[in-house]
Amino acid sequence: MRHLLSFLPLFVVSVSALFDDALAGNLMLPLSAAAYSDAPQQCLDAVMEGATLSKQVTVKCDYFHDKCSGFTFVEGEPTALVRTVIGLSFRGSNNPAQMAIEIQESMFQLKVRVVSLLEKLKEGNLVVNE
Repeated sequence: MRHLLSFLPLFVVSVSALFDDALAGNLMLPLSAAAYSDAPQQCLDAVMEGATLSKQVTVKCDYFHDKCSGFTFVEGEPTALVRTVIGLSFRGSNNPAQMAIEIQESMFQLKVRVVSLLEKLKEGNLVVNE
């Protein structure tokens, strides 16, 4: 085991990206904040001219039935010669107790497969735009 650990540093790869303060403050932060809204289209209108809300999904996400929410949006037309942006934004915890529960559940509970989420959506068990 000791010999294996001595070779681990050889496999570490450094990845870096440039931080863009304008992108973070003028676009990413407002999009994240919009996920806390029941009407994210209003936020999209203020941040991205021409962006259209595709779908907002809100689900009960933990033992105490706290709500988690996110939305997708599109900017531009798929047939246009200019770029089309497809975006996904979701919110974090609403309070420290929700965050503590989500950490605990993330570490110790079984995970839900995406297929199961799609089945719940088909069954009508997911709450949309609530």
